[in-house]
Amino acid sequence: MLLNQLHWLDVLEYVSYGMTLISLLIALVTNSFIYPLLGLTITLGLNIINRLRSAMANATNRKMVAGMVKQLQRQWLEEIQPLAIKTTQATDGTTKTLTVVQENLNTLEQSLNGIVQYLNNHALRERVERIERSYLQLKKELISLLPENANLNLKEIEPPPTDLPASLSPIHLVATPNPISEPQWNCIYQIQGHLDAIASLSISGDSKLLASASWDHTLKVWDLGTGNAISTTEAHEQAVLAVVFTQNETGYHLASGSFDHTVKLWSLIDDHLTLDLLLTAHTGSVHALAFASITSFLLSGSYDQSLKQWNVKGGEMVASSYEALGAIYALALEPNERFIASAGGDGSVNLWQVGTGEKMVSLSGNLSSVKSLAISPDGQILSVGCVDGSVKIWQLDLGEWQSKKITQPIRTFVAHQGQVQALLFSENGEFLISSGADGFLKIWHPSQTQAIATLSLKDESSSRLPAILSLALSKDGQYLAAGGGNGMIKVWQKS
Repeated sequence: MLLNQLHWLDVLEYVSYGMTLISLLIALVTNSFIYPLLGLTITLGLNIINRLRSAMANATNRKMVAGMVKQLQRQWLEEIQPLAIKTTQATDGTTKTLTVVQENLNTLEQSLNGIVQYLNNHALRERVERIERSYLQLKKELISLLPENANLNLKEIEPPPTDLPASLSPIHLVATPNPISEPQWNCIYQIQGHLDAIASLSISGDSKLLASASWDHTLKVWDLGTGNAISTTEAHEQAVLAVVFTQNETGYHLASGSFDHTVKLWSLIDDHLTLDLLLTAHTGSVHALAFASITSFLLSGSYDQSLKQWNVKGGEMVASSYEALGAIYALALEPNERFIASAGGDGSVNLWQVGTGEKMVSLSGNLSSVKSLAISPDGQILSVGCVDGSVKIWQLDLGEWQSKKITQPIRTFVAHQGQVQALLFSENGEFLISSGADGFLKIWHPSQTQAIATLSLKDESSSRLPAILSLALSKDGQYLAAGGGNGMIKVWQKS
C-alpha cells in the first residue's frame, strides 16, 4: 500500500541506499571501495533529484490550495453580500421609519398644544354667542325676502349686534329681479385617466391643456378639447397631491407637489414632461400649490405647517411662513395677488402677504377642518369647504384687516354629505362650484339656498358614485373638469 503512494524515483533512491549498504559490507571484506563510492554517488544524485521534485510538488500544491481558498472567499462574499445589503437596507429603512414617526409625533404634539391654546383663548360660550348672533342676522335677511302678507309664526327678532359687518351685499340672499340664467354643461368626454385617485387638476392659461396629478405617482397632460393623452410621467416616488400650470415666456410649464415632501418644476417639450427643478425645503407632504403670475412666485402649502414661496425662474425660496395650529391642506390666491389664503386641519383660515410671507389676518368662526378654498374674481368673497360638508363664506374687508379685527363668516350652508373636496368660482364670480366625497358636483348662486345644478361622475361598473376630489375651470369659463377617486376624468363644456 505504501509503495503505491511512492514515486518511482523515491523507490529507486531507497533501492540505491540498500545496494550502497551491501557494497560497503563487501568492501570491508575485499578492501575494494570503488563500488560503495559509486553507489553512494548514485544515491546522493537520486536524493537531490527527489528533493527538487518534492519542492516543486509542494509549490504546486500551495498554489492549488491558495486558488481554492480564493475561490471559496469569492463564493462566500457573493453569498454574504446580498445579505449584508438587505441588512443595511432594513436598518436604514427602520431608521428612516423611526425618524418619520418621531417627526410626526412632534408635529402632532405641536398641533395638539396649538389646539388647546386656541380653545383656551376662544371660549366656547363666546363662540356660541357669535354663532347665535349670525343666525339671527340670517333670519332677518330671510324675512326681508318674504311677501308682506306672509303669515308666519316667528318670534320677534332682536336687532343684530353692531359688531357684525354692516355691508354684505355681494353675498346676501337678495331677491333677483330677473330669472337666474342657469349654465348648461354638456359632457364632452369621460375617460379612465389614472389607476388611482386624482388628487388635483389644472388647466393651462390658453384653455388648451389639462394636467392631472394622481395617487398612482404619475403626472399626465391631456388635450382639454378631445381628452387625448399628450404626456405621462412617473413624477414622484409617492402619491402626487397637487399640480398647477405656471407661466413662462415660452411653452408650457407645471409644478407638482407630493407625499414625498418635494416640489418639482416641469417643462412640456415635444409632448414630453422634462424635470427642470427639484425643491426640497419641505419636511412634510405637499398638499396645495398656487402660482402668482405677476411675481412668478410658486406657493406651496405642506403638512409640515409651512407656506413657502419660490421664484420659479431660479428655484430659490423667497419666503417661508409657519402655521402654528396645524397642517396646510388648501391654498387660494387673491386675483390681484395681494395675499394668499391658507387653511388646514385646525379649521383656521389665514391670509398671508405675497412676497414677504407676513400674516395679515386670521379668520375665525370655523370649528371644522378645511379641505378647500376659493376666492371670487373680484377678491371680495372667500369660500371655505369643510370636512363636515359645509361651506362657509367670508366677506373680505381690508379695513377690518388693518384694524386687526377678526371677522366671522357671513353665511354657512350644507353643500355635501361628507367633506367638501374642491371649490371654484366661475370666471365672472356669479356662481360657486363645489365637489364632495358624496360624488356630486354642485353649482350654487348666492341668492339661492339650494344648488341650481348638480353633476356627477357616473361609473357603470359601480352602483356608488365616486368621490370628486378635484376640479378645474378654464380661464374663459368654457370647460369644467372633475377628477374622481376612481381615477376617472370628466370634462363638460358650457353651452
